[in-house]
Amino acid sequence: MNTNFLGPLAVGILILTAGPALGQGSPPAQATPSVPAHAVPFPHPLITEVLFNVPSGPKGDANGDGTRDAVGDEFVELINPHDKPIQLKGYVLSDSSGWPGKRPAEAAQPPAKGSEPGSAKPGAKNGDAPPKEGGKEAGQGRGSVKFVFPELTLKPGERVVVFNGLKQKFSGPVGDSARAPSATNPAMGDAFVFTIRNDSKFNSFSNTGDWVGLLSPSGEAIEVLAWGNPSTPPPSAIVREEVEASAGSMQRTSIDGDFVRHQDLPGDASGKFFSPGVFAWDLKSGAPAGRPQPGATTPGPTPTTPK
Repeated sequence: MNTNFLGPLAVGILILTAGPALGQGSPPAQATPSVPAHAVPFPHPLITEVLFNVPSGPKGDANGDGTRDAVGDEFVELINPHDKPIQLKGYVLSDSSGWPGKRPAEAAQPPAKGSEPGSAKPGAKNGDAPPKEGGKEAGQGRGSVKFVFPELTLKPGERVVVFNGLKQKFSGPVGDSARAPSATNPAMGDAFVFTIRNDSKFNSFSNTGDWVGLLSPSGEAIEVLAWGNPSTPPPSAIVREEVEASAGSMQRTSIDGDFVRHQDLPGDASGKFFSPGVFAWDLKSGAPAGRPQPGATTPGPTPTTPK
């Protein structure tokens, strides 16, 4: 796993000169501060769960509308891991194809005649036709997964879930890039739910290799999570991680923990393929859903939380 640690490591240099003997009047030694490996600096949100490979059959119905869609049920979940509110307006979620500044030469080329705007990346979705050589399914002018957040203040511990949205129906408050939802969604663990409103099956994550990145409003790469064998190497970011390509979502074990397969999480989350809006740390730490205690890692009693 490739992870960037935050904060510089202070290195002290002792120069012996004429003066008080060592130990007399010398400043006390300072311990190196303990910095969580995956913490992001304030005021940025943190990615906590990504469903890029939707399980086949009814068990892949991540948004709970009764219909599983290999593209539409994809989602990314984020949390405010800080003890102060943060503003999401202008933050961007993007896959490798939609990343700013990527492949300028390719972008300048005219689309293939008769091709649909946006097309599949290598690695067919469950239930989709296999890639065809020379066709858009093979990667010509690949489509992208991209979402820009509207104005939304996220309180400490609150989460957002961004669905791909293709052929999806939602119950409860749902927002998009133009407007945030009016309230949290009880059907999704009381998280704020958004849809990209994607209208093409070719605008999706690649199952076999891709990455999702989080950009700040100023264009700074905050976080990148890569899986499998992406055709384009993931860029540098404050937090850069790699996981296996596997069916079901990948979720953090805690605010400062690694990503693991959702099915491998402990406790009540064990064996499940995903939990949009319900961060597993809520179950592990004993904190109410959506109100974790930043920095806490000690397991506590399991509370009653939305499923």
